[in-house]
Amino acid sequence: MPSYHHHFCSENGTPKNTKVPNSCIQAAEYIIQVHHRNGIFPWVEGADVTPNVYLHFGSGNPINITIEENILNKIGNSHAKDYEFSNLRRPEVGEGIAVFNIGGRAPKDHYNMHFLATLAILGTKSRPSFVMSNLNEIEDSEIAMVSLDAEKENVRTFVGSNPWSAFRDEYQKENKGNRFFIGLLTTKATREII
Repeated sequence: MPSYHHHFCSENGTPKNTKVPNSCIQAAEYIIQVHHRNGIFPWVEGADVTPNVYLHFGSGNPINITIEENILNKIGNSHAKDYEFSNLRRPEVGEGIAVFNIGGRAPKDHYNMHFLATLAILGTKSRPSFVMSNLNEIEDSEIAMVSLDAEKENVRTFVGSNPWSAFRDEYQKENKGNRFFIGLLTTKATREII
């Protein structure tokens, strides 16, 4: 299987010395937008940048994360169904995933949501490896620009044709068993074309 990679990665999936916001949502959105604009642009917090990025669950209407200020409050019971990933529908380069604690609130030292963007897809068709952003914002701090670096654990690799439910389950366990749902991040606004 040929390598598919983002501007921010080399062909082998190693992140280049590229700076992204140290917030999972801001970084995922920026990485997706850079891919679709086919070029790097300066990131500015709060800037209205296109294309917009949408969050799709297995039910409910897509949520525009580019313009929505309080995503967690926008998500309701109508979205309480995992997006159905498969060998034919996976988060491609220029897309990503998000997990959300829809039903409750995570303990104080944990998060209710997490966003990751696909940086590269390597390996074989039957056993691909997905290299994804994995940034975590430091609570009560201003968003700063940081380098993507696997050694700093802000890049993570998932192996297998459909590792997403295992990631969701891992996130649930870390967050004291709260029920999380997983969604797809994409620039496509309508469910029909996904």
